[in-house]
Amino acid sequence: MNITKFTNDLKFGKEGEMKIVHHLVKKGLKFKGTSDDVEKDNKDEFKYYDLLFINSQGRYVKIEVKTDNWVTSQKDSGNLVIEKSCNGKPSGISTSKSDYWVYYFANLDQDNLWMIRKADLKTLVELNSFHLASGGDNNRTFNWLIPRYEFKHYFRVETITE
Repeated sequence: MNITKFTNDLKFGKEGEMKIVHHLVKKGLKFKGTSDDVEKDNKDEFKYYDLLFINSQGRYVKIEVKTDNWVTSQKDSGNLVIEKSCNGKPSGISTSKSDYWVYYFANLDQDNLWMIRKADLKTLVELNSFHLASGGDNNRTFNWLIPRYEFKHYFRVETITE
């Protein structure tokens, strides 16, 4: 794996997470932290989601964020890419402890934020025969390709303008 590419992708992903934080705080959630904020002793728990909020009822809300930097208005497969496994082991929605899955298309000007309860996403994947494709660093991951326009009604789709 190319360390520079990984570092750049990680930085881009963290920037996407912060945009999601600002957007959700405007919607009334109270931000508690990211995986980078957690004490070393608690890191294992945070590897199963990215962001932690408290809602208006005082309940914790755990969010997994995927920031897509490939899709642009000129280049778009029309898919949401949802990780199933990595190196032959369950990963992605199979192992996440998040409550919500957020997919952020950083290079789109509208309909760039797609949110769904993780349980609903798992059900959607289980009930459909989505194409499974390899990808990621050295094709180590297997991912479901969800045609997002066909299944848009399952998601809460919003636009981040900041």
